[in-house]
Amino acid sequence: MHINQKRKTTSHLLFDEIICAIVFGSIPCLLVLQFSGVEGLVSFFEGITPPDYLIYYFLLLTILHSVVWAISKYSLSLSDSSRTFKYRLHALSYQVGFNLVGFYRAIAGSLPFIAIPILIYDSTGNSILKAIFMLLFSIASLLVAYWLTYWQQKTAPRIKEF
Repeated sequence: MHINQKRKTTSHLLFDEIICAIVFGSIPCLLVLQFSGVEGLVSFFEGITPPDYLIYYFLLLTILHSVVWAISKYSLSLSDSSRTFKYRLHALSYQVGFNLVGFYRAIAGSLPFIAIPILIYDSTGNSILKAIFMLLFSIASLLVAYWLTYWQQKTAPRIKEF
């Protein structure tokens, strides 16, 4: 069975990322805010934020996937066993390399729900700067999720037909 997957256009992909950010970040924050208040929301956000070394680790996995993809795409395989090995390695790196996209979607969707209560409850100059930074970081996280999803589609392992 052959499945024909069309690549999404840029605008459709960005729209999908916005929807994913809302589903994975905004709606859980809205539920926490509704049932636990602002304190619960801040606690929830602290709980879903991984330490920096894990972010670097997942970034390294994404870079390694890019290297494996390049080797798989641009190196010549003379035997079936080497072609199979390259395909299996590429498929594994593909699965491992993009785990970070969910994290960026959650951050992109949840940061606005942290910034808005900060502005409502504490509208000092310092908190306004923090809220603006959070909103900008939310947009940046959405763009990174978009880029990772685009790159994920571009580097998906495909079986070449001869």
